Amino acid sequence: MSKIEKILGPNLLKDMKYETFAGTASYTISTKVTRFKYPNSLTDSLKISNKFIVFQIYKRIGENVCIVLNMKNDNDDTLKVQFAGQTKSVRTSQSITSDIIDVPDNTWTNVCFDLEYIMSKYFDNNVFKSLVSFEIIPTCHIRNVFSIPFQLLPENNGNDLPDAVKYNGLSSVTILVGERREQTSQKERTSRIPIRRKIPATPQYNRAQHTVEDTKPAAFTKKIEDDSEEEEETESSDAFGSSPSKQLFQTPNTPDIDDSEEEMELIYLEALGCYYCPSNQQYYQVDESKV
Repeated sequence: MSKIEKILGPNLLKDMKYETFAGTASYTISTKVTRFKYPNSLTDSLKISNKFIVFQIYKRIGENVCIVLNMKNDNDDTLKVQFAGQTKSVRTSQSITSDIIDVPDNTWTNVCFDLEYIMSKYFDNNVFKSLVSFEIIPTCHIRNVFSIPFQLLPENNGNDLPDAVKYNGLSSVTILVGERREQTSQKERTSRIPIRRKIPATPQYNRAQHTVEDTKPAAFTKKIEDDSEEEEETESSDAFGSSPSKQLFQTPNTPDIDDSEEEMELIYLEALGCYYCPSNQQYYQVDESKV
């Protein structure tokens, strides 16, 4: 956002005195000057792009003040608007005279012009681009002329002026030439970004897999299959003249290194009085007292 742009104020005019008047310093625009224009050169331009321009004016009883604004639209056409308290409105294609302001007597007045509003209202929805110059037809006193990016409101009586142009204890009134706009405070403009809590990815916590492994060793149990799970005997006898029986038998009560349970398929050979394991081709004898 643009800041205050000082246009006219102390030490800005070399050929005019900035003297104390009505409690503060100002320039006197008198009847000796037919028309005060700033800048007065045809080649100079203010090129003010802020949307509001403010004139701090003091006029005495019987004096009439007229303010002329020269603006450019988005097609770079120069359009002129004149505001006065006692002038009948006359309109042409590139200029208009308006009597919509009435500056009060014997008090400092902040006349705030909404340049976008004025351009759109008086020139068939033209778009404001910049302020080129302004003119003041005497007689009055000018304290400051400046542009700002926000409007001044009449009910604030000058309390919403930027610090650089406040009256320092003097009272003032405000006239707004334009429509009231919704204004947002700095606190309301601040965007509030929600903060989402992050869980750090550490070896102890895996975001993708919320599981906890049970490191408790499984109990080692003995299991002997029932006779109903034994395979049926075949009609043929084996080489030793007996029909072998197939059983599932657990290893003795000694856990492996990985504490896991292991089962072996054992075939009991009656002729030898022992068990045979086909998977490792080993023979086993079992201590029946531990079974």
